[in-house]
Amino acid sequence: MTTFFLALALASPVASPRLHIGLTFDAGAARSMETAVAEEAARVWAAYGIAVDGPTENTRGRPGTITLHVSMARRPARGTNEESLGSIVFHDGVPEPSISLYVASADDLISTAAEYDPSHWPVAFHDELLARVLGRALAHEIGHYVLRMRDHSTFGLMRAVHPIVELMEIRGGNFALSPDDRETLCEELSAHSGA
Repeated sequence: MTTFFLALALASPVASPRLHIGLTFDAGAARSMETAVAEEAARVWAAYGIAVDGPTENTRGRPGTITLHVSMARRPARGTNEESLGSIVFHDGVPEPSISLYVASADDLISTAAEYDPSHWPVAFHDELLARVLGRALAHEIGHYVLRMRDHSTFGLMRAVHPIVELMEIRGGNFALSPDDRETLCEELSAHSGA
């Protein structure tokens, strides 16, 4: 099992983090893919003080650390939208600490958007693009967990649907939190630090 630790702080990226999230991945995906997916998710959250420490075990068990398990599945389970790139389950309004990402669904959408069979692409280019798409999907699902919200926003990172071309593009400018989501994040972090 590979572990990544994300540090979440709103004040300054160099300040002590107010919340730590450790990501553990199922065995099966290549470590390079797990690393790239986690790095992309961290890039999306960087504006909110998230730093990726990388695959390490030495901070495991640190007080206040929340661990989220990430499963890299081929496709969504029956009953989930087949074009979903990720999901998180809520029970009684509380998110479970487990996120699923759907690799084959991402590949299908990339292929459709590119109008070209990705199997003809250089492997490194394909993996970079796939990691970018899955990393942004992971960032969205982390948002559901951190913000404690099942619903979606009308724009930004937490909207329900992101066009695949936006998920693929290098800039990734449409993945910021909305003002309401930023306010919710501040509230959740205050509640967490006061617990």
